[in-house]
Amino acid sequence: MKKIKIGIPRTNMYYKYGVFWKHFFLCLNCKIILSPETNNEILTIGSNNLLNNNCINNKTYFGHIKKLINSCDYILIYKECLNFSSCIYYNQFIENLKIHLSSSQILFFNPNKNKIKEITKIALKLTKNPIRIIYAYLYAYDKQKNYNINKENNQKNKLNNNENKVLIVNSENNIYKEEIIKYLETNNITPLFSNNLSKKESLFFTKHIKDIYINKEIKEYLGSIYYYQYSIKAIIYLNNTNCILDNYIYTFIKNEIKNIPTINIDNNNLINIETKLELLIETINNIQNK
Repeated sequence: MKKIKIGIPRTNMYYKYGVFWKHFFLCLNCKIILSPETNNEILTIGSNNLLNNNCINNKTYFGHIKKLINSCDYILIYKECLNFSSCIYYNQFIENLKIHLSSSQILFFNPNKNKIKEITKIALKLTKNPIRIIYAYLYAYDKQKNYNINKENNQKNKLNNNENKVLIVNSENNIYKEEIIKYLETNNITPLFSNNLSKKESLFFTKHIKDIYINKEIKEYLGSIYYYQYSIKAIIYLNNTNCILDNYIYTFIKNEIKNIPTINIDNNNLINIETKLELLIETINNIQNK
């Protein structure tokens, strides 16, 4: 029997929940097709298909989906922005997708609704066997949990080294992330990542935040800053161009964490990145020498 091919865009929440989805679909006897790593071609495809005012994150997401269209039976797509459910740009992105994809080809997952119900709706399109669905969910959940624990432990081990450390916030979809990491490591600086701290620990440090625009996903980013603030020398915030919420969060970080140097790197502008990183390292060295 021919296996159903499920396309998973290698962007957006893939880096947070990709392990779950891969094992979930494999347990349902499907074949997984991943889009390539984010590159300039993917970004160009997205930019050519979405309005200029749409954020770079959505454009990248669109480019990944376009790369999968002709090779899959279904494509997994998040129906709402995880960080900001009422984002008008994300709504534009979804409406544009419907022009390029038939509704029967889309496996919509709404992260802002009951996750088990949403996952079950997807599974029922692929199998009618309830035992298989329950097993797939439990198996994939366990795989994702173990992956998260290993990721968190690896980062905690890095806290014990003697190098200077920089916290990179909001790194999942940034096209220049690897170049930034390489630059830091070349200069004997250890990069830590805001998404590599456990949800429980990160949310513990943000109980005091009551801002209506900041949901649990955003609190996880901010909580990691509070957690690591006495272990790091600086913060690099990777900003998605045209995202109102990203700009808001950066301002929030600047106001809340005043004693740590913070730089804002635009996801769509490589020109000033090296200059900003050079200035950051110079700042760290000056702090170290005081």
